Amino acid sequence: MAEYIVEKKQTSGGWTWAEPKGKLIRCKDCKCWHKPYGWNGWCDKHSILVEADDFCSSVERKEE
Repeated sequence: MAEYIVEKKQTSGGWTWAEPKGKLIRCKDCKCWHKPYGWNGWCDKHSILVEADDFCSSVERKEE
């Protein structure tokens, strides 16, 4: 199932709704992520340890 990034909005009548802004891509699907030496995962772009289900705003989807 696809996950989406949404923007929460509120109307003057008090109703709240969400407007889709794009698909959410997890670190495990990013070309900058890999699992060296048995760690949970490493992000080459940010040089940090990350979990497979983390995400960030500068993701680049792996080529399929």
